[in-house]
Amino acid sequence: MNRKLIERGLTRIRIGFDGATADTYEKIRIGANFHKVKDNILNCIRIRNEMGSSLPIVRVSCVHLSENDKEIQDFITFWKPQVDYVSIQRYKPHEFTQERERGKMGAGEKVVENVKCSQPFESLYIRVNGDVHACCSMVYGPRVGSIFESSVSDIWNSDKMKRLRWLLKNGVWDDIPTCKKCMIQYVK
Repeated sequence: MNRKLIERGLTRIRIGFDGATADTYEKIRIGANFHKVKDNILNCIRIRNEMGSSLPIVRVSCVHLSENDKEIQDFITFWKPQVDYVSIQRYKPHEFTQERERGKMGAGEKVVENVKCSQPFESLYIRVNGDVHACCSMVYGPRVGSIFESSVSDIWNSDKMKRLRWLLKNGVWDDIPTCKKCMIQYVK
């Protein structure tokens, strides 16, 4: 699959890999296999390099949690020479129901209605089971497709994605349940 993705012109891959050890990673990513995912990432890089391509750009990110706090430096040390980018991110929950009902997100106030979201215009999020989502905040909501049923290109150009982009472009957040709760509508 790595070779096919590279041959089809995939430009970026962002992989969430939340641990430097199998024990920590598999506690955080329940059901995932540390060694299999790590080997697949390294294999993708190897194939890309063998093909003489600079694409896809590969970013491995780690959500900084109490469970992996002591492994962050080891994570950076291992991945930095392997991939194009290493990212350490702070945890943020995907659902903001209570904060939304109160009209606040943490210490932030809801901003004016002219907020723009670029996620569905620039990326797709593919889960380990093949489900494809339009945004990282939508990974627990309805999918826009599956890589086991359709090509990435077909999903990208699907009616679901076109409708979502139209709604966001026209500021119709409330017609999209996940977007209605998204933290992008809040500032600190």
